[in-house]
Amino acid sequence: MKDLIPGYKSSKNKVVDDYDPYAGEMLGLGLDAARTQYIEQNVIQVKAPTPSGDAGTAMDSACNKLNYDGAFSFVNRQVLSYFVASSSFIGYYAMAVIAQNKIVQMGCSSAAKDAMRNGYELVQENGDELPKEESRKISKLDKKYKLNQNIIEAETFNNVFGIRHVLFKHTDPNFDYSEPFNPDSFKGGKYAGMAQIDPYWVTPELNDKDITDPTAINYYEPTYWMVNGKRYHKSHFIILSGDPVVDYLKPTYRYGGISKTQQVYERVYAGERTANEIPQLVMTKRMNVRKTDLAKAQANKAKFIETLNAASEFRDNYGTQVIGMGEESSQLETSLADLDTSMWANYHLVAAIFQRPVSKLFGTGHGGLGTGDTDEDYDIAMLETLQSGNLEDVAHAHYQRLMMSEFGKEMELDLVWNPLKVMSDKEQAEVNFIKSQTAVNLYNTGAIGDVDIRENLSADKMSGYSGVKVVIDTPHDDIDDDEETINKVDNDNNETE
Repeated sequence: MKDLIPGYKSSKNKVVDDYDPYAGEMLGLGLDAARTQYIEQNVIQVKAPTPSGDAGTAMDSACNKLNYDGAFSFVNRQVLSYFVASSSFIGYYAMAVIAQNKIVQMGCSSAAKDAMRNGYELVQENGDELPKEESRKISKLDKKYKLNQNIIEAETFNNVFGIRHVLFKHTDPNFDYSEPFNPDSFKGGKYAGMAQIDPYWVTPELNDKDITDPTAINYYEPTYWMVNGKRYHKSHFIILSGDPVVDYLKPTYRYGGISKTQQVYERVYAGERTANEIPQLVMTKRMNVRKTDLAKAQANKAKFIETLNAASEFRDNYGTQVIGMGEESSQLETSLADLDTSMWANYHLVAAIFQRPVSKLFGTGHGGLGTGDTDEDYDIAMLETLQSGNLEDVAHAHYQRLMMSEFGKEMELDLVWNPLKVMSDKEQAEVNFIKSQTAVNLYNTGAIGDVDIRENLSADKMSGYSGVKVVIDTPHDDIDDDEETINKVDNDNNETE
């Protein structure tokens, strides 16, 4: 088991960098024993390597060694063991099982679905619209390759596992994926679409630079990944990761990040347990108390139990309790006043971990992270961050290959996301009215002209006048010249007559 503990140095001077929390179970120790042994070896932080000074001597002599060691020696074992046991890597199988829970499932997928609901528009790099024929063709190809579905799936399973590999496939089954990505290799319809790979099918392969030079840009980032015995260069993937971990823990997380599943499973369990206990508390909230002589009851225990059973047959929530003339009976009742508050307190923590308002995650009224517009404003900010990050990364990689494959040119596109908040007709009318008032004020000050206003209305898709042709009036000077010419002709005719 000790050989499975990260950083543990055995008698053979073998340092193990990875740790499987289920390895102890396979060795017959049982999960609890494996975790206990792991905690015992890791609750005290090992001192980091001592840096060298300019002269090559250790820096211990230049500082108070007692204080240097003391900062790492006094650790509350009970507190730290909780974090080791509850926050360590739980394994991909455990994550997959936990993600079957409906609340976990909703939390992992809802943000990606909401972010993709209103979609985006493709424009040229300079902001101009694409030619209609090209835009229609790209839209059909996006549906063919199930782009939206793949984007949502990638982010969902990134939340489940903390890492997601999206592979962009070539039509040639013998294509060499070990070479870095070259757009020209996809010319002539060679793009086949996307494949997504769960992390337990993928093995990281690091070269010397990846693990020996901490100053390297790609330090502890695998250059290659092995899938089914075949080597793939990282540039053929878009690799999404969960919340980052320090370098020391990256091998444990298979060079991915912390999954939402791992972060939330304790809180969901607490919420589910509380919710399941509510009906039991409702059914057992009342407890009857009868005074009796315990010495006599103990002397004839069988008779005493028989009496209690007989009393319970007469007594339920709709019945009558029968007692003797000299007996006393009372009832204790559990208050259910704050029961729903206790349950929702756990679910509020669940929503906070998923970075979603409770109202969005559970479909309830506003609450948790804010109320009213605060909920929506917070949610829109988080979704916009998601759009410009993971979702856009997958889309860009798709279009890099699609444009070269179908149009024979490099990607010269930008994604412009549609607004997440869709206004009602009344709200839009109010916005347009405010815009019109602004235009009138600017026109009256001479800052803009009527042509500027009409061009703006034509370009604004929400103005109600989108696409209206702008007719430029003839300048007044030209009109005056025409009038002078007409008057001169009339005078000449009069003189002739």
